[in-house]
Parts: sequence; structure tokens; C-alpha cells
Amino acid sequence: MLKVLYLVHDLADPAVRRRVLMLTEGGAAVTLAGFRRGDNALAEVSGVKPIELGRTADGRFAQRMGAVAKAAIRLRGLLRSVERPDVIIGRNLEALAVADRASAIFGGVPVVYECLDIHRLLLSDKAPGKALRRAEAHFGRNARLVLTSSPAFIENYFAPRSALKAPIALLENKVLSLAGMPQAASLRLPPQQGEPWKIGWFGALRCRKSLKLLADFTRRMEGRVEVILRGRPAYSEFEDFDAFVANEPYLSFRGPYKNPEDLADIYGEVHFSWAIDFFEEGQNSSWLLPNRLYEGCLYGSVPITVDGTETNRFVASRGLGLTLREPSAIALQAMFEGLTAEHYGSLSSAVSATDRRTWMTDRADCRALVDTLSNLVPAAAEGRAAGSVVTAPAAQEGLTAMKTDVCSSVSSLIIIPCLNEAKHIEPLIEKLDPALEELNARIVVADGGSTDGTREIVARISESDPRVILLDNPRRLQSAAINLAVNTFGRDYEYFIRIDAHGDYPDDYCSASSRKPN
Repeated sequence: MLKVLYLVHDLADPAVRRRVLMLTEGGAAVTLAGFRRGDNALAEVSGVKPIELGRTADGRFAQRMGAVAKAAIRLRGLLRSVERPDVIIGRNLEALAVADRASAIFGGVPVVYECLDIHRLLLSDKAPGKALRRAEAHFGRNARLVLTSSPAFIENYFAPRSALKAPIALLENKVLSLAGMPQAASLRLPPQQGEPWKIGWFGALRCRKSLKLLADFTRRMEGRVEVILRGRPAYSEFEDFDAFVANEPYLSFRGPYKNPEDLADIYGEVHFSWAIDFFEEGQNSSWLLPNRLYEGCLYGSVPITVDGTETNRFVASRGLGLTLREPSAIALQAMFEGLTAEHYGSLSSAVSATDRRTWMTDRADCRALVDTLSNLVPAAAEGRAAGSVVTAPAAQEGLTAMKTDVCSSVSSLIIIPCLNEAKHIEPLIEKLDPALEELNARIVVADGGSTDGTREIVARISESDPRVILLDNPRRLQSAAINLAVNTFGRDYEYFIRIDAHGDYPDDYCSASSRKPN
């Protein structure tokens, strides 16, 4: 059984609980350690008692760095009862620093960097930003893998700015499907005559602009729209969150919830989910694919997104949701003034018709994650032939972008953008098979959300030949597929070759394309 030491920045973060559950569902034994953020109650995970490394505070970056330094000094004692792990995961930068120290204490354990938010300081070209990126590169110098949740993080930060050299895996914020979880209604109905539309804003509540916008909007609608808030407010980001909400007639805060157990109930009482976050606008919040996007769509609520963000591109490419063209209460009012029951019916139908695996991760995905982590363990690598490629297992939809170590010889990355190519994809991959050996190549099938069995075909092929990888392309465009594949895998290859899924190519096309000039 794989032993994982999971070091986290906030033991109360519900997403931490979800990751622990995902690792245990996949067959790993997890030791959880991290920082307590203020007075927040710890996230409860059955069978896992966390080790507290210290206290940190929202909005106090210097204090958090001090807490990390103190934890690093005391870490040997804090972890004295912990059996040597096989893999250490550091969630966010402050936990990565602790993970680096823990790896040294245990004699060189592989480290994985889980980065699901890009702090604004990491994007600054001023001295603090440069220093923070150097710190990230230093503490992540021995990282064997980076886990991130949005392709925009790769495109806008990891590829152009980060000095990290580790492979990158895309692990979306999908809902963990556990046995016995309640199912959502297949179709959400509009409100009865005289009842209000209800919008749910659930999860990490940290955006002052969203709160003010929704308050202004609901007052303008005079009771025809209500907003329900649930989750954990970041009180440091608001002057007085509780008082503000209490004074708003059409806003109500109903406390935290348990993920995934409570999702069906809380999303079942709203028509729309607020999938907008202006926190660090134009940077992190514009690039992320938030938990609430997957939660809301899985349980039937229609997402509301804002134009120009990764979240909007993700849902708009699938023909889903409402797009707010301008982030203002007036624009939101105009959108709802023209909303009819018939229009909502079509919006709801589109959400309910989407493949549930777009929003959900299951036990097979959990096993894929744990198998991927297992491949980082030196003992697993020693069992492979000298000079062979160390690869991830067949890529599941929950872990879809994997870059791995390759031999130092000339190598090629073969990229196949595709959408609904079930008739052509297997014969094409078979035709390309000689190039895998000849060119030390990898085939990446960048799929834009096929529903005709293409994904299942590629996953089956990948099970027997891990040099074939299924990569999820949320933007669906061919250009986005190429960019994502190159950004994720390209550092390890001298050439990349684009192949159209239904094209006809000469037998020596790949070798000719990769031939060095005389």
C-alpha cells in the first residue's frame, strides 16, 4: 500500500478533505499534517487524525511564512511518530517548503507539488515576486510532479514564468463520487408563479466584488431573485461579512457544508450556481476552474460565468450556462429580466444532458492518481529496464495531463487533436505505432469532450501502451489542444508532430518530419 504524507496549508479546507478521500479511495494510506487557519474547525476525515504544524492567518502573508519557518525547525519532532512515507505531497507553496524539509528528514522521499491557486505575488515582476518565484524553484527543485487544476494555470504561469522543471498533471476539481451518494434530479424546474429564482454561491467565499454585486442586483430585482450563500467566508477579505449579509433582504448565509455528502441537497434548492470569482481579477480568478463549477453542474444547477475567464470558456464551449458580458448589477438585472421558464428549461436540459463524467471523478480515477504517485517511488522505477520510459498509468478523466521523464535521445511528441473520432482514432494510432519505437515518441490524443466512444477507445489503448496518453482539452479548439499538449509535455521532446484524427498520412510521415537536416 502506498504511504502518502499530505502536507497542507489549511487543515480546514474542504478540498483537503476531498483529496484525502480520493487518495484513500485509490488505495493509499494517508498521513495528514498542516496548518490551522485561524480558529477554523478542522475538516473531518474518517480514520485520518491530522497533525497540526502551527497556526496561520488569512491575509497575513509574512505571518504565514514565519509559521512555515517555525514548522520546518520543529518538523522532525512533529513527525517523529510518522512511518517513512513513499511520497510527500505539498499543497500550495508554504506546504511545499515543509515538504522539502520533510523529504530530507526521511532520507529523500519523492515530493509532489499540488498548486491549485497562483498567488498574485508569484506573477509580479517586482522584487517580492521574483523572490517568491525563486523560493518556489528552490523548494520545488526536487519535485517529481506538479498537480494543478486548470489548463490556464499551465498556459499563463507554469509554462511561461515558473522555474519548476517537474512534470505537470492536470487534476480537475471534479466531485468525488462515493458509494451511496445521493443522485441529483435529472432536470431542474423553474420556480412556481410568484416564487423567486434562487442563485447559490457556495464554497470559498472570498470575493467582495461578488458579494456587493449580488446584493445590489437582488435589491434591484425586489425579491424576484434570492441568493443563498454556503461555505467558509474569508473574513479577512470583508469589512464585516456577517453584518453585511444580515442587512441584505435577499441574501442569506446558511453556514458550511460537507463535500461531497451535502452537495445534492444544497444545489437541489437553487436554480443557478454563481461560478464567478473576482478575487485577484485578471489573474488567478480568471484562470481557475472552481469546485463550484463541477459541483453545480453535476447536481443540475445552471452556471453563471463572466466573459473572458477560463470558467466561461469551459462551459461556453459545451453550450452551457449564462454568460455575464459585463460584471455589473445592471447587466445581471437585464439578463434576469428577460429570463423565461422556457429559456431556463433549455438551459437546465443542456446541463442535465452533459456526460456526468465531465463533472465527476470515481474510484477508477482515484486508483489512477495513486498509481501515478506510485510510479514516483524509486523502488517502482528500479523494476523497469535500464533506459526505459517511466510513465503514468492509463490516463483517466480525473488525471488527464501527464508529462514524464524520457530518454535523452532524439524524441518526438505526436499530438492528435480530436473530437468524436471513434471511427478513425484506433486505426490511426495503430498506423503510428512504428513511430513510437523509432522516434522515442509519445502520442497525446487531446480530446475536446467526445461523446461517441473516442475517449474510451484511447483509454483502452493506453492501458496496454502507456506511451499513448488521453489529454482532456476543455477549450475544445484544435489550437488549444496543441498549446496544452506542448505546454504540458513539450520540455522533454525535440520535435512535435501534429496529426489530424481523420487524416491519411504516408507510412514514413513521422520519421520524415523528425529527421534532422544534413
